[in-house]
Amino acid sequence: MKTITLRPIEIERDFGQLAELFTREQNEPTTEPALREDYETHKERIIRLMAAEDEAGELLGFNWGTRSRFDAGEAYFYVIVKPEHRRQGAGSSLYEDFLQTAREAGVKKLQVSVRDNSPDSRSFADRRGFIERGHSLAMELNLDDFDDQPYDAVIERLKGEGFRFTTMEELGDTIEARQRLYALNDTAASETPGSEGTHPWLSFEDFQRTVCETNWYKPDGQFVVIDNASGEWAAMSAITRF
Repeated sequence: MKTITLRPIEIERDFGQLAELFTREQNEPTTEPALREDYETHKERIIRLMAAEDEAGELLGFNWGTRSRFDAGEAYFYVIVKPEHRRQGAGSSLYEDFLQTAREAGVKKLQVSVRDNSPDSRSFADRRGFIERGHSLAMELNLDDFDDQPYDAVIERLKGEGFRFTTMEELGDTIEARQRLYALNDTAASETPGSEGTHPWLSFEDFQRTVCETNWYKPDGQFVVIDNASGEWAAMSAITRF
């Protein structure tokens, strides 16, 4: 039987492989520099970050557990193992290691995301008592084949009814505009079914730091619809390049 050893993650040695695993296994596109930046941003809340390796020193997988910004008694985590090394004990070892650390840190509630096209991952979570609280879908659109002309009439009708279609760039990306964007995002997120009323940001300042001041925030890709009569921000959509 394969001997599995756990050790602390080493940034220089491991983050390249971790970025590849996040991208491939979690469908969360990232790069080593981006992962390093994320680590630096959240490292004060990271309670566990361990690698599993075999006798030859090959990285088999890792765990990554982070305490919630909103509740010190909650944490979310990843346990990701390379497909060719699954069902050999690495995932169980990584999970038990994180679970023990979470308990010692006073964490009472754990959250994990499982891809619905990975029945083995779902089974892994089910066997450990996790309960599904929400289901998100990722969808792709082939822009070469997409015909957006049918939407032109809808947009023109809404404009005729007094709605303005614009972008954060056209609005100057001002503090006032960002405050309105924050209010719309925060309200919509907290009222989404399954969100349990949770707000994704602690404050407007938090929204500024974690959204508007990031390298993926593009004012020309932040589209908003404003009701000219009331001034209310009615809708928004965002295009982000990864």
